[in-house]
Amino acid sequence: MIVVIRIKGDVGLKKPIRETLNRLRLRKKYSCIIIEPNKEQLGMIKKVREFIAYGEVSEEDYKKLVEKRKT
Repeated sequence: MIVVIRIKGDVGLKKPIRETLNRLRLRKKYSCIIIEPNKEQLGMIKKVREFIAYGEVSEEDYKKLVEKRKT
């Protein structure tokens, strides 16, 4: 699993980059998603890599994120 966090806002972004971030469900600054990446999602991550932070997530951290989401 990969965690993806958006680290830049909308100001000054080109339309294709903004659309790609929306398709990844990263609509606001500091929003986070966890995905099991496929070929298309890896391509989108590569396209917007300057505007996001991403990396592998451990099972322990995943459980913590899910628990925080419930509250």
